[in-house]
Amino acid sequence: MTRNKKQKKLPKGIFWRGDILWVRYKTEEGKLVRESAGCASVKVAEELYRKRKTEIAEGKHFPARKFDKVNFGELLDDWWQDHRLHRASKFQYLLPRLQRWRKMKARAITSEMIQDFLSELKDEEKLSPSSVNHYRTIMNSTFNFAIRRKKFDYNPVQVVHQLPEPPGRDRFTSSEELRRLLETCDREGDRELNAFIIIAATTGLRKGSILPRKFSDVHLEENVPYIYVGKTKSLS
Repeated sequence: MTRNKKQKKLPKGIFWRGDILWVRYKTEEGKLVRESAGCASVKVAEELYRKRKTEIAEGKHFPARKFDKVNFGELLDDWWQDHRLHRASKFQYLLPRLQRWRKMKARAITSEMIQDFLSELKDEEKLSPSSVNHYRTIMNSTFNFAIRRKKFDYNPVQVVHQLPEPPGRDRFTSSEELRRLLETCDREGDRELNAFIIIAATTGLRKGSILPRKFSDVHLEENVPYIYVGKTKSLS
């Protein structure tokens, strides 16, 4: 943190404590509250200040101190309990590296600490940018999930940017490979797999978009036959 940056005039209700920005405001009862923004971003601190002022004006403010004793491990367990059924194969192997955070108070985790953790994974453990970004994703999702469930009140990960990832290599199935694959399905008599491969090859849809389709989604009578899939993640 440079001295010149700290000397700049801060917006109302925001102040420095060490290298972290804090906000101060009064509750409906007139009690002065000081709350950490968890980072050195003036923008994030301003958003937190405005949010608290709005909550107080609308009578929705709840004391931030209620979360002071919450450990990150509690938030992570809640997140994993909700997400493990559909994310187990993707994220379970990543959880051991997050054990260092389990006993830490969630309130004590700052954006700078998270940035240092991700830099360590990249520079010292030599993880790829995509692997490092997976850890950011877990922590970001954990805090956001806790906020939605009213188990925490801010997310220190939001100002930590993902690492740029190199473009992936596109590998398309050749016509000859597709022909041999379909011939194998024919020999095995697997008509369902045969149909699945044709749909996947001609539409580019993923398994998760193909399997839930109903027969009413298939429109063969049109001049250009098509399958209706609605809005998917890749098209949003």
